[in-house]
Amino acid sequence: ERLAARAAIDRDSCLFRALARYALLRRAGHRPTFVLGLMEDDIDRGHAWIELDGAPFLETALPPYRRTLTHPAQA
Repeated sequence: ERLAARAAIDRDSCLFRALARYALLRRAGHRPTFVLGLMEDDIDRGHAWIELDGAPFLETALPPYRRTLTHPAQA
């Protein structure tokens, strides 16, 4: 939360939730993947989410986002 305050990340954003979930899952011993994506038909709309074992974690059905970044990087 201190980092979010300095970086001006809205605490009710998908980015904040994804970063928080990533940190908590890593601390608990899991191996999550952080994902950023853009809508296929509107590149001005993006989303951040976490995946566990290749499946979205705590997400409702995802619209057709094209992955633009994953961490750790996937081959």
